[in-house]
Amino acid sequence: MTVTAAPRPGLFGVAVTLGKTNAVEFCNFMDYQIKRYPSGSHIILEPYSIENDKDHALPRSQTDQLLAKIVRAAEVDGICRSLDDNDLARNTAVSLAKRVPVVFSYTGEVGEDSKTITPRGFKINDRNDPINLEEHLNRLAPDGLEFNVTVLSPAEALIKAAAIYEKNLLRAGDQIYSAIIDTGMSGASGTIAADGTLTQISVNDKAGHEKMPYVKKFKLIEGERGEKGHVARYITANDLNNHSRKKRGLMATVENFKQLTQSKYHATLTAAVKLLNDTLQENGVGDDLSISNQDVKLWDDDEAFPRSVKNYFTITNQDVLESSIMNNNKEFSDQEIIQAAKKGDKFAQALVIFTFIRVSQALAQSINSQIPNKQPSGQLSLNLDGPTPPIKSDKPVQLLFVTSSFNRDLSEIIKDYQGPELQSRVIQSELRKLGHPGILCPGQSLHHFNLDLNGTPLIVEEQLKEAISKDLKTPRKTAQ
Repeated sequence: MTVTAAPRPGLFGVAVTLGKTNAVEFCNFMDYQIKRYPSGSHIILEPYSIENDKDHALPRSQTDQLLAKIVRAAEVDGICRSLDDNDLARNTAVSLAKRVPVVFSYTGEVGEDSKTITPRGFKINDRNDPINLEEHLNRLAPDGLEFNVTVLSPAEALIKAAAIYEKNLLRAGDQIYSAIIDTGMSGASGTIAADGTLTQISVNDKAGHEKMPYVKKFKLIEGERGEKGHVARYITANDLNNHSRKKRGLMATVENFKQLTQSKYHATLTAAVKLLNDTLQENGVGDDLSISNQDVKLWDDDEAFPRSVKNYFTITNQDVLESSIMNNNKEFSDQEIIQAAKKGDKFAQALVIFTFIRVSQALAQSINSQIPNKQPSGQLSLNLDGPTPPIKSDKPVQLLFVTSSFNRDLSEIIKDYQGPELQSRVIQSELRKLGHPGILCPGQSLHHFNLDLNGTPLIVEEQLKEAISKDLKTPRKTAQ
């Protein structure tokens, strides 16, 4: 007796994440099947995965195997077998399979053709030279199978996905901004065109290299960071390379306070604690770590933040000295500091929320560099060298889309996950200081914080739906 395995659902497109930080840490891809193929042009797609959406993950040393696996999975025969109960579906599948869409999100150098990458931290064909991934996949593919490859930076992939995610609510002329905050920071801006697509895309991959605002003001708390005060040195929280030789983020702040606990710096410690408390109070952080959200028109009042909190969150010098993260015999990582905050360490909590505020100030600066005010008071904080100049606007940003493991960790310290509310306030206040029209408030428009959006799958799905719809509308000759 011969046992035949059930045919695999057809592959139409592939979304690939190639690299997570400056060095490639993982590779994975998701492929797609037709979930339901009703009559007409209504298409429903879903990721196909045997176990989970990362079951194709491979170590960075096996990038060649990853690319070969994509090709094997896209063989036309497999698609035909899985859909042979529906002639229309089969024909459409075969047509699309001749040009399989593959979208890469890549943190390294991407060529102007959006198909060529320069491998960093891994090799393809045992080389680190620039390589056109579309040509490479097509060379690996069997006859009759071709790939349509697009390589995007994470920031560009995210903003395109954000526009797709909220496409039913956005209108022509709306300006949107997306940000990624993790081991660094990047962002992108764009405008919705008349046909609903995203245009005027301007990517700021170097947002983490902008100068952090208010470095002098908060020097007592943060200490010296060097290298021109780059943003990344103040917000980085998840970098495994954040060790004693180049302290960043929370880790560097704790080390600064360890210096201040020496007896000769007692007065300075008191001043640093006061500055920390004042900053949390100015931003409405209550004693129960909630964020004041009374019925106040936050975006229209002269005062950026409400003053309705009766009891603010405060710490004392003693809280610093008794903190679990102030043991001089141990160097605490950012993640250990965050965990201490989650367990109730008051000093750790204060530092985490303070850093979240600082991240938001840096994010406002990045938004202003991408979408500066048309008026003279709106100042650019960054001169971009890319082919697309920053958008200039005299109206608020319609959609701000943030994805961030950094945000997730920090916002979980705040009661009831009110991190987005705090971040909204800080960004709006900072943009107003820069003369920028700001962002529309949540009650009147879109202001979406999403921690988990992955850009490439949504882009692939959109390409597939458009291609299948177009294919369905194309007259076909009936086989004789």
